[in-house]
Amino acid sequence: MGLFKINEYLKQWGTLRLLFEQLLSGINSRCFKQAHFILILFATQLLAIDDVSSSHVLYLMQCGEIEKSLKSYELLAQKKGQNFDLLQKMASLLLRLGIQSKDAEIEQLTIFGAGLAASSHSLPILEKGLTSGNMQTSLLALHFLSLFQDDKSDELIEKVLSSDFLMPRLEALYVMAQKKHPHAIGQIESLMYRLPSEIKPIFPSLFALVGTPAATPILKELLNDPNPSVRVEALLSVGRFEKDELLALIRQKGSHPSLMEKEALSTILGSLKDSASIPLLKNLVKNSIDNVQTAAAFSLFLLGDEEGETHLIKKAEEKNLFAICFLSALPKTEELLVHLMHDPHLDVRVNATFALLEKRDARALAGLQEILLLDKKNFLLMPLISPGRSMQAWRVMGTPSFYPKNEEEAIFWEVSLNIKELFLKKALDLPEKVFLTLAATLFEHQINELIPSCVHALENLRTPLAIDLLKKQILKPGAPLIRDYAHLALFRLKAEGSHEQAIYDWVARQGGNQLIQLRPYVPWKKRVDSLYSLTPEETSRLLIETYSALAESHKEKSVSLLFEAIQKGNRKNRFALAGLLLRAIE
Repeated sequence: MGLFKINEYLKQWGTLRLLFEQLLSGINSRCFKQAHFILILFATQLLAIDDVSSSHVLYLMQCGEIEKSLKSYELLAQKKGQNFDLLQKMASLLLRLGIQSKDAEIEQLTIFGAGLAASSHSLPILEKGLTSGNMQTSLLALHFLSLFQDDKSDELIEKVLSSDFLMPRLEALYVMAQKKHPHAIGQIESLMYRLPSEIKPIFPSLFALVGTPAATPILKELLNDPNPSVRVEALLSVGRFEKDELLALIRQKGSHPSLMEKEALSTILGSLKDSASIPLLKNLVKNSIDNVQTAAAFSLFLLGDEEGETHLIKKAEEKNLFAICFLSALPKTEELLVHLMHDPHLDVRVNATFALLEKRDARALAGLQEILLLDKKNFLLMPLISPGRSMQAWRVMGTPSFYPKNEEEAIFWEVSLNIKELFLKKALDLPEKVFLTLAATLFEHQINELIPSCVHALENLRTPLAIDLLKKQILKPGAPLIRDYAHLALFRLKAEGSHEQAIYDWVARQGGNQLIQLRPYVPWKKRVDSLYSLTPEETSRLLIETYSALAESHKEKSVSLLFEAIQKGNRKNRFALAGLLLRAIE
């Protein structure tokens, strides 16, 4: 029913009331027939319950009367059953209301919901999110738009370059570079020259990531930039993306006075497989700077020179963390790494474990158990980057307090968790029984921050032993998160048992207080892995994953549970759940 018809009915109801008041007061006795006619007309129109009620539900939602709209739909569903078309329209309207909210949490949860829906209904919501006055909202919208593969989303991403915030603009350039957007080179170059020179080192990797012939002349210019940090990043980008056409220019950098450049040069000559540079590398391995020696030694090894391998082993024995990491590529270094895993220094043990893990050696288990059980209240795992930014190792930092005090500290915490998740992911390459032992350890010690990743890993294995381990967890006392995640994984695996009912029971037990919260958004330059996954915090992740599983099942009961969660759960969550409702219906 349109707004015009509703207004007409309201007018008729007002007229009817006036006529009855006149009748009762005796002012106009002739009004009885008139009132009788209007009453019959009004009742006849009300009997068209499907049209009137559906329209009324949407009218209330459009007016922002969310509770009334949801209640009206509930009454209608009780009489006529579920109306998926109506639910879809309600969910779309709910997302539109959310993106207009001045509450930052509601705005961001709306973007999250629109992203989860991943449908044509999402694009207008995500587009509005891009122009939000809140930087986090803009970043969330950009993240979800980057997952779309169509011309419209590419156009919207380019619009982010007019944002008032620098971070979304840089993220947009990164996405455009990944997608090889035809306007990427021009937009990257334009922004680079408009920003202060201190930010310029960010840009060489963007040009190299685009990788088109138009990027090569610009990389040449950046290799000769007055700023040594820019030159280093240009060198590393040429090596990382194997821009062989610039090799002749790269060799000329061997005599450059910058120590950072010498280290970067030492690394990329090996990655570019430039055997003609062996004499230069042999000279660099004798450099007085330790990082230059280590980088040059690894390149010599890559080029088949035994001197490089001997030098790296010596450096590793001296507990050089970068050299220890390089041992992962060297043959017959397993025994040395096992020895280093028992070193009194935790940083040495962590890097030896990682190198042994890269070799897929089962003896990495003991080190993995120690690393993944590190108390997050007292320890943070962080990347250790060499001065020339060409080598990476791992270090353990003490943290003085449990809760991060600001956004920058929150990113440190997120990076630390990302590293643990990376170690866990790599452990999947170990023999299955070794990984299952590690998973059982995490369950036993209730390392809740890693339980979602651990369960997903077991779910991906899909082996009888992995499923048996999950089944054991549904009986684990005093560990509700583990029990519920195990039920969820077994439900998704369609394993035998009452897992579906357990999921429904869990949903029914949820109160309306839990708010979906997202983990910090890590800028692309600080990410441990090139891939990024937007994830709720551990206290919210089970909630959203459970509803996602219900949405994927496309069952009528699942749709009913999602609607009930929207109606009776946390009022802010409803904007995220509206997206899942769209996904469940489509």
